[in-house]
Amino acid sequence: MELSVKQRLHLESVLLTFTEGKYEQLKAKKSALEKMSFSTEELQEIEFKTEQQNGGLIYKWNSEKENTKEIDFIELEKTLIKDILSKMEMESRLSEQLIDLYELFII
Repeated sequence: MELSVKQRLHLESVLLTFTEGKYEQLKAKKSALEKMSFSTEELQEIEFKTEQQNGGLIYKWNSEKENTKEIDFIELEKTLIKDILSKMEMESRLSEQLIDLYELFII
């Protein structure tokens, strides 16, 4: 599955909301996060920076230098992501930033 920098950052934040579950789900979360992680070289290449703004962190990078990353999620990882996004949608907690991920994994 091809994911952009933005999608990887948003998916990371979604997965980090999942803190309790079955052992296999927690292992799937850890594995998915490792697969999506950014290497030092990749961060340097896209000129990735973080800035403090309004009490939160803002991520910036050079989108012209950005490449998508092919991530081969196993079925258990996909199921976990689908379950988290579905639960967020059912609870009306799905944010506008997550629409493309929702469409990618659910629809």
